[in-house]
Amino acid sequence: MKRFLPIIVLTLVAWGVFAYTLFQTSPLDGDQLITVNVAYFLGSFWLGVAGLASLLIYFPQRLFDKEHPKVVFRRGLRRGMIFATVLTGIGILQIIKAGNVLNNALVAAIGFLLEIYWSSK
Repeated sequence: MKRFLPIIVLTLVAWGVFAYTLFQTSPLDGDQLITVNVAYFLGSFWLGVAGLASLLIYFPQRLFDKEHPKVVFRRGLRRGMIFATVLTGIGILQIIKAGNVLNNALVAAIGFLLEIYWSSK
């Protein structure tokens, strides 16, 4: 449980900052993007998704895998961070108006290949 409490707290704080940024701040000042607000939005989104995905990946694996809990925890954390990075990358492409099916598929393929590479070691 000592591994999960900081991740759960960090994930909840990140989702709180994400919700605050989403509902209370404006990303635009006139017609210019406010870089700090977009950075808070994307950073808190990445932390929230990474923490949530890590926990959602870890618990089912822990039930069925007989490996050491630290190995399963690291694997879930790695997969959650890759998933969050892919979603954030797709979001950045949408913000800079470069997001299309091909670019989104390429970002997802890079994440998939990274996971295959790191899981083969």
